[in-house]
Amino acid sequence: RRRSVGTALPETILSRPMPSDAFVHLVFVDFANVSDIDLALVENRPVHVTLLIGKNQKKLDLALVRQIHRLATQVELVEVGASGHNALDLTLAFYLGQAVQQRSAAEFHIVSKDRDFDPMIGHLVGRSVKVSRCEAFHLLPFLPRPKPIAPPKKASVAIADPPQDRLNKLIESFKKGPAHR
Repeated sequence: RRRSVGTALPETILSRPMPSDAFVHLVFVDFANVSDIDLALVENRPVHVTLLIGKNQKKLDLALVRQIHRLATQVELVEVGASGHNALDLTLAFYLGQAVQQRSAAEFHIVSKDRDFDPMIGHLVGRSVKVSRCEAFHLLPFLPRPKPIAPPKKASVAIADPPQDRLNKLIESFKKGPAHR
Protein backbone atom coordinates (compact mmCIF):
# COMPACT_ATOMS: atom_id res chain seq x y z
CA ARG A 1 0.00 0.00 0.00
CA ARG A 2 1.27 3.42 -0.86
CA ARG A 3 0.24 6.69 0.64
CA SER A 4 1.27 10.14 -0.49
CA VAL A 5 1.41 12.91 2.04
CA GLY A 6 1.80 16.47 0.85
CA THR A 7 1.12 19.73 2.58
CA ALA A 8 -2.52 18.73 3.11
CA LEU A 9 -3.58 15.29 4.26
CA PRO A 10 -6.02 13.57 1.93
CA GLU A 11 -9.16 12.30 3.62
CA THR A 12 -8.23 8.71 2.73
CA ILE A 13 -5.21 8.97 5.02
CA LEU A 14 -7.20 10.47 7.86
CA SER A 15 -9.66 7.59 7.73
CA ARG A 16 -7.24 4.79 6.90
CA PRO A 17 -7.71 1.62 8.97
CA MET A 18 -5.10 0.82 11.57
CA PRO A 19 -3.19 -2.44 11.48
CA SER A 20 -4.93 -5.48 12.90
CA ASP A 21 -5.28 -5.94 16.66
CA ALA A 22 -3.11 -9.04 16.20
CA PHE A 23 -0.11 -6.72 15.93
CA VAL A 24 1.45 -6.12 19.34
CA HIS A 25 4.33 -3.94 18.11
CA LEU A 26 3.87 -0.97 15.77
CA VAL A 27 7.17 0.22 14.31
CA PHE A 28 7.62 3.59 12.57
CA VAL A 29 10.81 3.89 10.53
CA ASP A 30 12.35 7.24 9.59
CA PHE A 31 13.73 5.77 6.36
CA ALA A 32 15.50 9.01 5.42
CA ASN A 33 17.49 8.63 8.64
CA VAL A 34 17.84 4.83 8.93
CA SER A 35 17.77 2.91 5.65
CA ASP A 36 19.38 -0.37 6.73
CA ILE A 37 16.18 -2.35 7.24
CA ASP A 38 15.87 -6.13 7.33
CA LEU A 39 12.16 -6.92 7.41
CA ALA A 40 12.91 -10.65 7.70
CA LEU A 41 13.57 -9.94 11.39
CA VAL A 42 9.85 -9.28 11.97
CA GLU A 43 8.46 -11.96 9.67
CA ASN A 44 5.86 -14.16 11.44
CA ARG A 45 5.92 -11.89 14.50
CA PRO A 46 3.06 -9.70 15.73
CA VAL A 47 4.70 -6.62 14.23
CA HIS A 48 3.48 -3.95 11.81
CA VAL A 49 6.08 -1.68 10.19
CA THR A 50 5.37 1.74 8.70
CA LEU A 51 8.21 2.93 6.47
CA LEU A 52 8.16 6.70 6.03
CA ILE A 53 10.05 7.60 2.88
CA GLY A 54 11.18 11.14 2.09
CA LYS A 55 10.39 13.06 -1.08
CA ASN A 56 14.03 12.98 -2.20
CA GLN A 57 14.41 9.22 -1.84
CA LYS A 58 13.99 8.00 -5.38
CA LYS A 59 15.36 4.46 -5.11
CA LEU A 60 14.81 1.46 -2.85
CA ASP A 61 17.06 -1.57 -2.66
CA LEU A 62 15.59 -4.48 -4.64
CA ALA A 63 16.02 -6.86 -1.68
CA LEU A 64 13.96 -4.50 0.49
CA VAL A 65 11.26 -4.21 -2.19
CA ARG A 66 11.03 -8.01 -2.31
CA GLN A 67 10.67 -8.12 1.49
CA ILE A 68 7.95 -5.46 1.36
CA HIS A 69 6.01 -7.51 -1.20
CA ARG A 70 6.46 -10.75 0.74
CA LEU A 71 5.33 -9.10 4.01
CA ALA A 72 2.61 -6.90 2.50
CA THR A 73 0.25 -7.50 5.43
CA GLN A 74 2.91 -6.34 7.89
CA VAL A 75 4.43 -3.38 6.05
CA GLU A 76 3.04 -0.04 4.92
CA LEU A 77 4.90 2.54 2.84
CA VAL A 78 4.20 6.20 3.45
CA GLU A 79 5.63 8.60 0.92
CA VAL A 80 6.12 12.01 2.46
CA GLY A 81 5.43 14.29 -0.47
CA ALA A 82 6.97 17.33 1.17
CA SER A 83 10.56 18.19 1.88
CA GLY A 84 12.18 20.50 4.34
CA HIS A 85 13.42 20.55 7.88
CA ASN A 86 11.62 17.86 9.92
CA ALA A 87 8.93 17.19 7.27
CA LEU A 88 9.36 13.44 7.61
CA ASP A 89 9.69 13.63 11.43
CA LEU A 90 6.45 15.55 11.79
CA THR A 91 4.65 13.13 9.49
CA LEU A 92 5.99 10.22 11.55
CA ALA A 93 4.74 11.95 14.73
CA PHE A 94 1.29 12.29 13.11
CA TYR A 95 1.10 8.58 12.26
CA LEU A 96 2.39 7.62 15.69
CA GLY A 97 -0.19 9.86 17.39
CA GLN A 98 -2.98 8.40 15.29
CA ALA A 99 -1.86 4.86 16.16
CA VAL A 100 -1.60 5.66 19.88
CA GLN A 101 -5.12 7.06 19.83
CA GLN A 102 -6.52 3.98 18.10
CA ARG A 103 -4.35 1.24 19.66
CA SER A 104 -3.21 2.50 23.07
CA ALA A 105 -2.48 -1.02 24.37
CA ALA A 106 0.10 -1.72 21.66
CA GLU A 107 3.83 -1.08 21.98
CA PHE A 108 5.21 1.62 19.70
CA HIS A 109 8.74 1.90 18.38
CA ILE A 110 10.44 4.64 16.39
CA VAL A 111 13.51 3.69 14.37
CA SER A 112 15.56 6.85 13.91
CA LYS A 113 18.90 8.29 14.91
CA ASP A 114 17.16 11.65 15.36
CA ARG A 115 17.01 12.55 19.05
CA ASP A 116 14.38 15.20 18.36
CA PHE A 117 11.81 12.44 18.99
CA ASP A 118 12.95 11.99 22.60
CA PRO A 119 10.86 14.83 24.19
CA MET A 120 7.72 13.47 22.49
CA ILE A 121 8.59 9.96 23.66
CA GLY A 122 9.10 11.24 27.21
CA HIS A 123 5.69 12.94 27.08
CA LEU A 124 4.00 9.76 25.83
CA VAL A 125 5.74 7.59 28.42
CA GLY A 126 4.48 10.02 31.07
CA ARG A 127 0.97 9.29 29.78
CA SER A 128 1.57 5.50 30.17
CA VAL A 129 2.15 4.85 26.47
CA LYS A 130 4.71 2.14 25.76
CA VAL A 131 7.01 3.82 23.25
CA SER A 132 10.72 3.72 22.55
CA ARG A 133 13.27 4.89 19.99
CA CYS A 134 15.99 2.72 18.47
CA GLU A 135 18.86 3.91 16.32
CA ALA A 136 18.86 0.75 14.20
CA PHE A 137 16.15 -1.65 13.06
CA HIS A 138 17.94 -4.74 14.38
CA LEU A 139 18.05 -3.14 17.87
CA LEU A 140 14.28 -3.16 18.35
CA PRO A 141 13.72 -4.35 21.94
CA PHE A 142 11.38 -7.23 21.08
CA LEU A 143 13.85 -8.85 18.67
CA PRO A 144 16.09 -11.59 20.01
CA ARG A 145 19.70 -10.61 20.47
CA PRO A 146 22.28 -12.79 18.75
CA LYS A 147 24.50 -14.59 21.17
CA PRO A 148 27.99 -13.12 21.14
CA ILE A 149 30.63 -15.43 19.83
CA ALA A 150 33.13 -16.02 22.59
CA PRO A 151 36.75 -16.31 21.57
CA PRO A 152 38.11 -19.82 21.96
CA LYS A 153 39.55 -20.49 25.37
CA LYS A 154 43.26 -20.92 25.45
CA ALA A 155 44.35 -24.17 26.94
CA SER A 156 46.36 -23.55 30.02
CA VAL A 157 48.46 -26.19 31.59
CA ALA A 158 49.44 -25.59 35.15
CA ILE A 159 52.66 -27.25 36.07
CA ALA A 160 52.46 -28.01 39.74
CA ASP A 161 55.46 -28.27 41.94
CA PRO A 162 56.20 -31.78 43.10
CA PRO A 163 54.64 -32.50 46.53
CA GLN A 164 58.01 -32.40 48.31
CA ASP A 165 58.77 -28.92 46.91
CA ARG A 166 55.38 -27.64 48.04
CA LEU A 167 55.95 -29.06 51.53
CA ASN A 168 59.38 -27.43 51.73
CA LYS A 169 57.91 -24.05 50.67
CA LEU A 170 55.22 -24.33 53.33
CA ILE A 171 57.80 -25.15 56.04
CA GLU A 172 59.91 -22.17 54.95
CA SER A 173 56.94 -19.83 55.13
CA PHE A 174 56.23 -21.01 58.71
CA LYS A 175 59.84 -20.44 59.72
CA LYS A 176 59.81 -16.88 58.39
CA GLY A 177 56.43 -15.98 59.91
CA PRO A 178 55.54 -14.93 63.46
CA ALA A 179 56.58 -17.17 66.34
CA HIS A 180 53.01 -18.09 67.30
CA ARG A 181 52.69 -20.12 64.09
